[in-house]
Amino acid sequence: MIVGPGLTIQWTNAAAARLLGIACGFTCHQDRLQFFHADHELQFGRFLRDLNPVGAMALPLAEDGGWLLFNGRRLGDPPSELVSLAVRPDNDLSPPRFHDFESIFGLTASENRIVLALLRGSTADMIASHSNVSVTTVRTHVRKIYQKLGVGSREQLLHRLNQYRYE
Repeated sequence: MIVGPGLTIQWTNAAAARLLGIACGFTCHQDRLQFFHADHELQFGRFLRDLNPVGAMALPLAEDGGWLLFNGRRLGDPPSELVSLAVRPDNDLSPPRFHDFESIFGLTASENRIVLALLRGSTADMIASHSNVSVTTVRTHVRKIYQKLGVGSREQLLHRLNQYRYE
């Protein structure tokens, strides 16, 4: 979804429009986001205004007490008033998608599987158990991954690879 000044909708797809209309206490009407709760509209407006150039926020879902998550990015160079929004419910368990680490960093297939598991929050013990290999083998792969990516910790790994995520 792309939103402009005054909460005007410049572009949206059917999935985003459905999420907004059914679940969240606001809707798309006459090419504008309209909120049922004034405080949500103020909060959302501040979120859009303060994007520099990226940010995230959540609004409560009307139906089940969950949250609707927004990842925003200001468009243009220099940044304009247009904001690209990715919208999804917090109960969306589909895994995040990343570009091809094997090609980008020269990882083996095993190293790539381990990287993706680390990005999902798995520990070395969890990966070993799921892959039917020893924890030592997983840790050896992790050391090789760190070397190939030029990082020294999981935090640095996550920071380095997050830029390769796409929605």
